Amino acid sequence: MLNSLPNPLNLGVWLGQRFALISEWTDDASGRLQTSLAGNILKSLGESEVGFHGTFSWPVFANVKVAGRDSALLVDVLRRFFEPVGARQVLWLGSQGDSGSAWLDDTLGQPPRLRFNRSLAALAGDPSLKRELWRVLKLLAPS
Repeated sequence: MLNSLPNPLNLGVWLGQRFALISEWTDDASGRLQTSLAGNILKSLGESEVGFHGTFSWPVFANVKVAGRDSALLVDVLRRFFEPVGARQVLWLGSQGDSGSAWLDDTLGQPPRLRFNRSLAALAGDPSLKRELWRVLKLLAPS
């Protein structure tokens, strides 16, 4: 698993009552836009309240000589960051969604219920990707 960890790793996490959405986070798109889209996705699944858990960036320092850049430490820190996800069903939006995401399953303690191979920022700029995601989400939405 340690070899499959992406580097760098930038994530945003949003929590509802039943679902958690984890997406690659980018500073190229506004935080407000990414948060709004994440909230809309979770609300489409019946979540009435959505909270922004926060962002996670690794490595913290770009300097390779700074201590604390090893994968074992990353796994430990990431597991702690994901603790509030608990037993919620996870929606993963990001480029590691189809392959190389064993690190995500291991750090969460469960595989995501949904893996979509695009981030919130990519969705925001492409209506066809949004339609594709909505089609997939319909299968998870309460009837």
